[in-house]
Amino acid sequence: MKNKFVPQIELLTKEDIQEYFSIGRRTFYRIAKSSLFPEPAIIENKIAYWDKEDLDNFLDASRIN
Repeated sequence: MKNKFVPQIELLTKEDIQEYFSIGRRTFYRIAKSSLFPEPAIIENKIAYWDKEDLDNFLDASRIN
């Protein structure tokens, strides 16, 4: 049996993102409207989760522009 690498995906809620980016609720919603902001995955009970790697990529792209 071969061991396969399974990537770890860290999912964040909007509250987690607000803490991670050190932003408030209004700022989160303003940024989330951006066409470049990653789409969430709706997983359970209509709760939106974002992939942390996608958010890091978004943040990196925002700093370049």
